Amino acid sequence: MKYKKTILVLSLIISLVIVLLLLNYVNEKEKIEESQKAQYLSMQEGAASMFGLEIKDEDDEGYFIMSATKETEIILDRWKAVSDAFPSIEYPTEELGEEDWVGVVDVYLRNQFQMQEETKKVIKELDLEDASVSGIDYYISYQSQPSEHATLFRELLEEHYLK
Repeated sequence: MKYKKTILVLSLIISLVIVLLLLNYVNEKEKIEESQKAQYLSMQEGAASMFGLEIKDEDDEGYFIMSATKETEIILDRWKAVSDAFPSIEYPTEELGEEDWVGVVDVYLRNQFQMQEETKKVIKELDLEDASVSGIDYYISYQSQPSEHATLFRELLEEHYLK
């Protein structure tokens, strides 16, 4: 009899521990999902700012529904022209086809080093070492009135490299 009570108590304790572990797992999983969602929403806001996107609404899961604006099209046209002139700089064709704006930002950021390297080559080829110019990345992404340095670089890119 004592043996059965001991087994019953141990079974209850083990069951309770398992239930508590499962509840903790579910709670932690929810926290991680909330954190990931907040991070993704922040990345969406960054994409909207960076590429002049319009945030139209939210979908059923609370993520932003964004659409391209005229400003977005101008930025993407410059990026495409740069990518055509400098094939080492990737253009986000697939991401744009899926309207994955966070993916577009990811492609842009992955290209930063290559944009800097191509900028160095342009500066060297056009003998601009002493000039104060902006880079290819700035040429692609500027949205408002560009600085004098960006304007100079844009003019040189368009004159010597872009179609």
